[in-house]
Amino acid sequence: MAKLKSINRKNKGKRVYISGPMTGLPEYNYPMFDYKEERLWEMGFIPVNPANNFNRDTTRERWEYLKEDIKNLLTCDYILFLPGFERSAGALLEALVARECNIPVLEFEV
Repeated sequence: MAKLKSINRKNKGKRVYISGPMTGLPEYNYPMFDYKEERLWEMGFIPVNPANNFNRDTTRERWEYLKEDIKNLLTCDYILFLPGFERSAGALLEALVARECNIPVLEFEV
């Protein structure tokens, strides 16, 4: 999978999908998603935060979230993984889609 290790002017304004664990975590890990979203804005990226899907409604079926997540991921230029993503089935699915669709990983501290 391609990786972006540093930021430059032509990366500014690019869309970044935030991928990470939610299920079973306190507050669905929304505080971490929101923190990374804010940091990405500050760095000039356009973050795509799946925590904002469906106005943060947490009562839907899992497949509904996954379909929305993948649809949003496919609009992005990069993907950013949160700590613990490797233990999340949804984030691993996003990682697979990103790899197969040649969406590079944002790989520096955000």
